[in-house]
Amino acid sequence: MAENRNHQNQRNKRRGEKRCARRTVRTVRLALLLVCLTSLLASSVFVLKTHASQEEPHDTYYTSVLVEDGDTLWEIAERYGAQEPEQRSAFIEKVRDLNHLDEDRIHAGCYLTIPYDVPLGMGGTEDEKQN
Repeated sequence: MAENRNHQNQRNKRRGEKRCARRTVRTVRLALLLVCLTSLLASSVFVLKTHASQEEPHDTYYTSVLVEDGDTLWEIAERYGAQEPEQRSAFIEKVRDLNHLDEDRIHAGCYLTIPYDVPLGMGGTEDEKQN
């Protein structure tokens, strides 16, 4: 009888271990599935964002801006539509090239030539673009 009980205890112990192992395998599979789904979602968002940010056809116009005391190229880039940091950096490079600037430092009282884009066919001046 004691031997029978021992045998049952061992069988129950093995069943418990198997159950635990199956639970662990399920947990690992679920974790892998979640990682895959998260990666898929993240890549989809990236692709959609990249697709959405592709430029529409536009005309580039130029305007002259008086540099006020305390202005920076970064702030001027924001003011003229470069909202993302990558866009601002590219905008600043354009402004530096257009104005033959060797550095980012600008001085109050100077004028800068600033590019701005208008959707094709809209044309016009800076005032028309803002309205």
